[in-house]
Amino acid sequence: MNAQSLATTMSSVLQASQKLISALLCHCDSLFPDCKLTKYIPPLSCGSPSLPETKEGITEELRKQESLLGQLHSEMHAGICSKNREEQLWEVQRIITQLKRRLRGLERAAESTQRSIEEPDCGREEELNLSLQHQSQPQPQSPTQLVVEAVVEKPNLAACSADSLEIQAAEKSWLAKKEELALTFETEELTNLAKTLQVLVENEKAEVALLKSQIRALGGNPVYSGFTSDNAADNNASEGMISAFKETAILQNHKQALISSLLEERLACVDLRVQIKLAQAAKG
Repeated sequence: MNAQSLATTMSSVLQASQKLISALLCHCDSLFPDCKLTKYIPPLSCGSPSLPETKEGITEELRKQESLLGQLHSEMHAGICSKNREEQLWEVQRIITQLKRRLRGLERAAESTQRSIEEPDCGREEELNLSLQHQSQPQPQSPTQLVVEAVVEKPNLAACSADSLEIQAAEKSWLAKKEELALTFETEELTNLAKTLQVLVENEKAEVALLKSQIRALGGNPVYSGFTSDNAADNNASEGMISAFKETAILQNHKQALISSLLEERLACVDLRVQIKLAQAAKG
């Protein structure tokens, strides 16, 4: 379909003349030079094959994931809470952690490469300064002295390049070791976090059992305590009870949102502890 037929079709829908629509279609680059249409790419999910490798791609994906995380938090605070949404929240948080770790690794690799490039340059500048100083003070030299200087200077350059290669190899090995240490420390911290949460769960279960025993002692039914069935709501519940149940449901949703936020902060603390241990290992 060409521009003329498209203008004819859309003129009645948009309530505009065919000439106007044709002008917009044919001269869009001149009318809107600063506008650029970019295809929307949704954030990565747990089923995505791999994470981006470049710094720009990681930064863009991190921005999308953080926006999605903020949207999920706002929805959960508004009371829209479900099991699938909680799982999605965990997956987004996990992807953000992986992206931040990969971004830090790329930044450290870039810094180490920059340092390895600057060190030989500094050595060359010192050699040039020394050669200029020698040239400013000309002295008669014999052919044997010239030969000796030439022979001595070449091994210095070779030693400098060999040192830079050794530094690069050492930095690469340290980066690999650092990634391994990071995974080890993260596993330890997550294991400790799981143990702590398990203890809290056991304490909550014990408290629930104690409350149920107290309800039984008072002659109540602990199975329906704090809950209501459809028949009870239809037959016996008053308007005050119905509003109380609604408020309870809203508070339960807020509680789930707070729990998710708390777990997110715990994961952030785990990441910080891992970074502290890595810094201590680097100093050691």
